[in-house]
Amino acid sequence: TGAILALSAGQDMGDLLFRLQSGGVISGRVTDENGDPFPHVEVQVLKRSSVHGSIRISRDELPADTNDLGEYRVFDLTPGRYYAVANYSPQTPQENAGSGGKYVPIFYPGADDVAHASLIDVAAGQEMSSIDFVLVPNHVVSVRGTVLNATTGRPAKGSSVALQPSDPVSAVLGLNPFNAVADANGSFEIDNVIPDSYVVVANLEDQSRQYFARQNVYVGTTAVDNLSLVVSPGVSVPGRVIYVGQADARPLETSVWLRSGDDSFSPGRSAPLNADETFVAKNVPPGIYQVDVRPTCSTCYLKSTKIAGVDVLQDGLDLTAGAPRGSLDIVVSAAGGFVSGTVADNDDQPMAGAMVVLVPDPGQRKQIRLYKESTTDQYGGFKLQGIAPGDYKVFAWEGGQDVAYRDPEFLKAIDNLGAEVSVQESAGTAVRLKIISATNSQ
Repeated sequence: TGAILALSAGQDMGDLLFRLQSGGVISGRVTDENGDPFPHVEVQVLKRSSVHGSIRISRDELPADTNDLGEYRVFDLTPGRYYAVANYSPQTPQENAGSGGKYVPIFYPGADDVAHASLIDVAAGQEMSSIDFVLVPNHVVSVRGTVLNATTGRPAKGSSVALQPSDPVSAVLGLNPFNAVADANGSFEIDNVIPDSYVVVANLEDQSRQYFARQNVYVGTTAVDNLSLVVSPGVSVPGRVIYVGQADARPLETSVWLRSGDDSFSPGRSAPLNADETFVAKNVPPGIYQVDVRPTCSTCYLKSTKIAGVDVLQDGLDLTAGAPRGSLDIVVSAAGGFVSGTVADNDDQPMAGAMVVLVPDPGQRKQIRLYKESTTDQYGGFKLQGIAPGDYKVFAWEGGQDVAYRDPEFLKAIDNLGAEVSVQESAGTAVRLKIISATNSQ
């Protein structure tokens, strides 16, 4: 994370120093159920970080394949916290058949998913060796079913069907994909499925119209037969954005976002604003959506989101029963409040490059739109703008820390270290913050 540099006209700032670091290494060995070396196994390292306060697990590095001795080595890793996962992906399903079924991805040190895996801390230039795996074949079954079109009542030929793990992280990583296409009778079959909890998702495109279906399913030790999916068309959501106050927003550069609370299965939809500040979000799958407008002016905040006179800003727009009755009226106010101040280190010196975060009260912490983030300049100063009226806490961390400030468990440990502020429309609040150390953050 870089520091903001506040420069005046004609100012010459020199002596900026950048220090480059050596990459880290994760290495180890993969064996099969008999203890023999397992060649051609792909080992991936997944970096755990936070993006805008939300935990993110990403594949930033290229995977490494094991050699004939079962050894692997992933290098040039940036400092951070990683998961490691071993995944055998043969050319044909028959090659994956072990003595008891199918080899499945395993997270270090032997977990089935990210939730039970161990994090590996890698420092600059450090080699973490002996990160070993044992792959054991799992029992597998088949999942069979049909897909019907709700509009025609006929088989939904050509529907794509995906069986995704219920764990959103595993679903996004796509380590063990299960896919099928419905035939002329709407029938599908997915083989080699590992017993677990899944979400089955079906999609169909027919004459430029999209149809969707989603259903939870538990796969046990026996085959799943007669799974029935009914795909329904996505809906259109019309609306308009109403600006209140002196907003410098540009409608033709602005979009309305319908953000799903379940991004891995339903990524939501965006719709651009027309010149008259109206919009139509098309082909929106069934679900509950948080409404947002991006971008808006620097002092703007989302004041209300009403449909048929009911404000859905807090609880979300419910489209589980189909298209909304009426138009969505979104009010954006230019009278947002602001919080400014300074951040000091443990020696009471100005802290440049610190990350400053505004966090809403506990009852509002699922509202992503209420969080604000900024970085201090070389004088330790910051300003957060466009804040909705309400009660908040302000925190400051040294730049570059892995701070998942939207994680309730993380906030619980450091909640007493934040400065309380109450924000009103068009009004400012000044605070002086002390940096939160890495020890306190953990």
